[in-house]
Amino acid sequence: MNRRRFGGSSASRRLQQHSNRRIDLAVVGISSVATVVPALMTAILPEPWYGPRYVIPLMDIALNSATLGLDSFFEGVVNRRQA
Repeated sequence: MNRRRFGGSSASRRLQQHSNRRIDLAVVGISSVATVVPALMTAILPEPWYGPRYVIPLMDIALNSATLGLDSFFEGVVNRRQA
């Protein structure tokens, strides 16, 4: 019973994983928006600026690159932790 209260249980690991997912979602979302909005406002200048013809492919590119970056970062963290 004491293990469940004080961090050694699978419940605490699940809570930590959910916390990491929130951080991942925040980082990916913020970096994607911070990349796409300036590109739309300065370089591409579509009319209207929120047109799906431009926004959807740019968000796809930004989300894929942010996700791949986070994946390789966390893989490196896990590999170094094991070493």
